[in-house]
Parts: sequence; structure tokens; C-alpha cells
Amino acid sequence: MSRLTRVADQVKLTINNPERVTSLLTWGKVKALAFALVASTSDKRLQAPWQQTDTKFLHRRYRSYDEYIRHQVSKLKTIDLSDADVDYRAILRNRVLSLGYVEPGLAVLCLAARLGTEVKSFLDIGCFAVGVDLNPGKGNSYVLTGDFNSLVFADDSVDAIFFNSLDHCFDIDTLLKEMSRVLKPGGVVVFEIALLHDKATYYESFHWDSISEVVDYISKAGFAPLVRLEIDYPWPGEHVCFRSE
Repeated sequence: MSRLTRVADQVKLTINNPERVTSLLTWGKVKALAFALVASTSDKRLQAPWQQTDTKFLHRRYRSYDEYIRHQVSKLKTIDLSDADVDYRAILRNRVLSLGYVEPGLAVLCLAARLGTEVKSFLDIGCFAVGVDLNPGKGNSYVLTGDFNSLVFADDSVDAIFFNSLDHCFDIDTLLKEMSRVLKPGGVVVFEIALLHDKATYYESFHWDSISEVVDYISKAGFAPLVRLEIDYPWPGEHVCFRSE
């Protein structure tokens, strides 16, 4: 039987029994795909305007901070986090435990924590952990609605910060100042920094050419690098831990 004949047979079977397709897709995945298709064809103005400041990095050029907020808030509609809530929770917990810089009882703040998977990882370790996100979704008991560029927490109030959405920040200098402000002296900041492609994604607002450039920039802001670990999940990149100086 030829390949074309086999394909034709499979198409006929699917037409006669559509559940063969729908059974493979959760509603969350269908919804995410629909929103992603819309995002890829709408608001073309947001896909192009980038500017380089006095750093080596590129920033998406928003007309206002409110526009940045609206754009980033809409991202939750385009992603399905159901698998990550199980897989990434366990992977991150084991990753953190193996490196030994976080221990039970520490107060941990997870920035841009979405539905709270990262928070759960630190709770599993035995930490006091909470997240903030522009759009944590409805009924989220792990993540507070908040902006990591303007945190409501007191100075010197947390032992550790976790952040894996650097490519969605508005201004890295503002972000690092807020981290430094709420972090206790000698506390740790953990970044998971993606190995970015040449072409920026639709929701990306901050872009770099190499992870080393990012690590060097953070180091100059008063954070001493402790650990650099290559990772391949949730995407290729590095897990980098810094200590506040």
C-alpha cells in the first residue's frame, strides 16, 4: 500500500469518526491554539517595533506602559500549562534541591508565576512561597495579582527570588532594582534564562543575543553569580543563581 493511499484511508476514517482528532486535544490546547493563531495575524504593529538602548539588549517599543501591561496580560489566553504544572513542578524542585542554595523555611518570591507551578516547587521543598503575576487567572491561591516592576513587598523581606520570564520584562534596570530592594542582604536570585532565537516571539518584550551577556549585566547590578547550569526544560537555556552583594 502506498503512502498516499494510507494517508487517504486515515483521512476517511477521521471524517467518519471526528472523535479521533478531538480526543487528542484538550479544551485548553484547542483554546491556546486558537488564540495563538489570532495573535499571529493581528496587531502587526506589535510584531516589529524594537529598539536598542545604551545596553546590548533589544526592547519592544510600546506606546505606553499600559500598552505593555495589556499585551502581557493577554498571554495567559494563548498557553496551556496543564502538563507543565506536573512536569515542571517536579523538575524545578529537584533542580533547586540538587544545587543546594535554597532550604526549607526560607521565604521565596516567584515573579511572573502564572498559575503557580514554580510556587508549588518551592512549597514542596518546605519554603514559605508566594507568586505574583499580571494575570494569575481565576481562583489562584498560589499567585497574587501584581507587577514585578513595582512590588508591594517590604524592603529586605524575602530570602530568595525565582524568575523565568526575563524575556517579558519591560525594563531590566527597574526589575533588578526591585529585586534588590525586597531581597534580604545575602539573599539569592534565581533566573532561568532562555536561549533565544534570532526572531522574537509575539509576546517577547526583551531580547538578548547570548545568556552570558545577561549574566554579566546582572552581575554588574550587584548580584554575584554562584551557579550556571544548562537546562533543556521548559526550554533550552541556563538556570543561574546569584547572591545579593
